[in-house]
Amino acid sequence: MLKAQEDGRKMIYEAATRECETLRATIASDCHLESININVQRMSANQGYGQRQGYNINGSMNYRIGVK
Repeated sequence: MLKAQEDGRKMIYEAATRECETLRATIASDCHLESININVQRMSANQGYGQRQGYNINGSMNYRIGVK
């Protein structure tokens, strides 16, 4: 279970890195990740219709950019 949580958090961190690259390629001259918040929620098999047991992992990021 810990491996699944770690893998999920790693995906969020990688997405945060790619987002700065996307911002630089489009609207930003500079980009710095200022904060990241990751939430991990365990989903049991009986929670909700048709859901399997596992984790719901989501994240939000805040960036400071300089506009091109």
